[in-house]
Amino acid sequence: MPAENQVHVRPAESSEDTADMTKYGIIRTPVDYFYLGKYRYTDLKDAIAQARREVTAMKGALPVSK
Repeated sequence: MPAENQVHVRPAESSEDTADMTKYGIIRTPVDYFYLGKYRYTDLKDAIAQARREVTAMKGALPVSK
């Protein structure tokens, strides 16, 4: 499935998990993912940097017309 069509559903915590989280002061934080090709990044800047490297590499691979 292409990355733009992927849906990630977080599983709900059980009441036991929620109790343990409260007991131990554990905090759950959602994370954004950025997909580029088959790779997943948690930092947008990393995804952009890789995209720029790929574009640069593609430009270098193209034949130059004279």
